[in-house]
Amino acid sequence: MKSRRRRSGTGGIERPHALVRYQHEVVQSIGSVAAGLSLTFVLTACVASAATPLSAKTLIVIDHSIGGVALKDQRSNVERSLGRGFVVRAEDQKPPDPPAHGEQVRYAKYGLDVWYVSRNATPLERARGRVIVVLTHSPRYRTAQGLRVGSTAEALRSIGGVNCFHGSTECQHGYNAVNHPGTTFRLDRPAGVIVQIAIAFGH
Repeated sequence: MKSRRRRSGTGGIERPHALVRYQHEVVQSIGSVAAGLSLTFVLTACVASAATPLSAKTLIVIDHSIGGVALKDQRSNVERSLGRGFVVRAEDQKPPDPPAHGEQVRYAKYGLDVWYVSRNATPLERARGRVIVVLTHSPRYRTAQGLRVGSTAEALRSIGGVNCFHGSTECQHGYNAVNHPGTTFRLDRPAGVIVQIAIAFGH
């Protein structure tokens, strides 16, 4: 695990415009390069995608899923397994940006927060919404190597490709290009223990 300068912005690539304001708040919540993606990218890329089987109930798959909830999964499929969650916040994108609706939903029983985007706030479109972030503070979820909330920063060294920013409480894996997935690990202090794990798309 190496220390390097935190990546920010888009590295010269124009930032996707859909849900820009909503995504800014998501970025503030989960990390510096996460969740800056195009709504068109999410909804178009998911047309032919199948739902992730929610069978690995406590598994974290780096850059992909937590507890079987994966990026780009359809909300109706997630809630078929988890039940309806509590909407922490919801926001409709305002003109001149394209119509879009975002929601952060908490599934307290499962220790998960999930962010969805949809074309609008109608019940049908909300059910068709897609996962753009899945986050946990719960130690019940862990990687195949045993990494979880409560693991030490030293344990992160067992995961190849993890970068921690000097003097920071944030470590990241993935986010290799715009709209590419990654994983953010929040620490309680520099070189401390993991208190939050989030999987999202990078910007």
